[in-house]
Amino acid sequence: PPPTPVVLDDENTQSSGGGGDPGDGNGQWPTTGFVTRGFGCHELYTGIDGTGFGCPPGRPWFHNGVDVANVAGTLIWSPVDGTMAYAGPNPTGPDCSHIPGSQFPHEGLGNYQRVDGADSLHYFGHLSGFLVTTGDLTTGQSVAEMGSTGCSTGTHLHWIVYQNGQLVDPAGWAGPGPNP
Repeated sequence: PPPTPVVLDDENTQSSGGGGDPGDGNGQWPTTGFVTRGFGCHELYTGIDGTGFGCPPGRPWFHNGVDVANVAGTLIWSPVDGTMAYAGPNPTGPDCSHIPGSQFPHEGLGNYQRVDGADSLHYFGHLSGFLVTTGDLTTGQSVAEMGSTGCSTGTHLHWIVYQNGQLVDPAGWAGPGPNP
């Protein structure tokens, strides 16, 4: 099917295009579903003070990734050839056991993974289960299942991307998608 547009921020800016190399705005998304929160400054709480990111007073919170919602157990796959650098709980995040929808472990990203690619680093947060915990990965290989662990109000993937050491908008890195 044709790719669906992605809302990059609260201003409803959209990306378009398709095909190509990761990092040029035409890479692969790590799952399917609906984008529920984009990268950047937001009015609603994200846990990250937006002051250092240049967020205006009306949008004081910074969201360092893209949230993609779908049903529990939806597959997450590697968007790059790379290595599974970490798979486990996020013990340093805040305790969110009081948040409705949060599942154990209740800290930060909950169960999360870090995938190292040639020039990109990907974090996948709020996972319900791991399919891969170590070793080399190929693009498209299933690595985890979507969940609501950590500071989460419902089942989704929180996807963070660093390109050449710089935090970037995952939707800009990958381009149009994800398909529901």
